[in-house]
Amino acid sequence: MKFILIIMALFSNEMAYAGVFDGLRELRGTISETSNTVKEASELGKQITPDKKSDAQEPAQSLEIKSGDLLQSKLAKLKLMRDPSKKSPSLGTISKSDEMIFMGEEKEGLYKVSTAEGEGWVDKLLVKKP
Repeated sequence: MKFILIIMALFSNEMAYAGVFDGLRELRGTISETSNTVKEASELGKQITPDKKSDAQEPAQSLEIKSGDLLQSKLAKLKLMRDPSKKSPSLGTISKSDEMIFMGEEKEGLYKVSTAEGEGWVDKLLVKKP
């Protein structure tokens, strides 16, 4: 009888340890997912905020956007707005593969562009030259 009690005690301890190890594995997975999210956010921040060192090394002309230049979205779905306001109603969305032509106007951090959807305004931080 003592033998059975000892086996049951060992078995219950192993079950407790298994629960702890499962919890640790789950915690490790959560930390890994959080780390990946932080890396993705950091990369997007680098794209939106140019590095001052790289600006100094590149000629200013390559960073300038002039009327008639082609632009592309940095996002999968970029909002095309009717008016030069971020609160303006949407005319549609632009994908990364869609091309836009810069119309030469900039207001309140927005560029006026011409697209297949029509003319509208896009956030200048979310577009780039192809």
